This record gives sequence, C-alpha cells and structure tokens, in this order.
Amino acid sequence: MRSIVDSLFTATEAYYEKTIGPSSNSTDLSKEILLKRLNSYVSISCNELGWITNQGICNSLEVKLRNVERYLENEKPKQAANALNAFLKEVEAQKDKALSSEAYALLYFNGQYLLEKLKANEN
Repeated sequence: MRSIVDSLFTATEAYYEKTIGPSSNSTDLSKEILLKRLNSYVSISCNELGWITNQGICNSLEVKLRNVERYLENEKPKQAANALNAFLKEVEAQKDKALSSEAYALLYFNGQYLLEKLKANEN
C-alpha cells in the first residue's frame, strides 16, 4: 500500500499560484494603511494577475484612489469618502467587463471596509 501512495505523490506535479486576501489583524489598521493595500490590490490586479483587462480602467481606478489619499492627507474624511464612493461605483460598473469577478470582490469589499472606517470618522 505504501508504494501506491508514494507513486501518487511522485506522479503528480505541484501547482503554485499567488493569491491575495485580507490579513488576520486588518481591524486594527489605519485608514492610510487600508488605502495603501487597496492601491496595491489595484496594481496587482492590473499588472500581475490580469484581473483588470483594460489599462484605462486601471489608470482611472488609481486616480480615484489618489484623490482619496489627497483628501485624507488634508484631513477631509467626507470628501475622501465621496472619492472612494466614485471608485466603488466604477468597480461596480466594470464588474464582468474589464474586471474579473475576483478583481471585483477584492476591490469592492476592501473599498467598502475602508468607506465604513471613513464614515465612522466623519462625525
């Protein structure tokens, strides 16, 4: 029996793929760190994984996130939230078009999480 099991392990090939997702301590992260992660997710989705197939959409999403960053730097959380809403609307509009379902889920849900943090600080 042992030789059958050993032959199964040697007859198969390993398959390695890069994956990205939330970390275990994401509840303690600042808005700025969450925004940097979201930026990196856009970059990885565009440049490494091919989850966003249109370079113009990549550029547009990056510009929207730069606007969020600029508003945060100027301590304007309401405007940052508005800019992030524009990002989320574009993500929704491009779902299953220029964005794969993986890119949509990664960007939309991480963006929503950041938006909740921004809105909590508006008061």
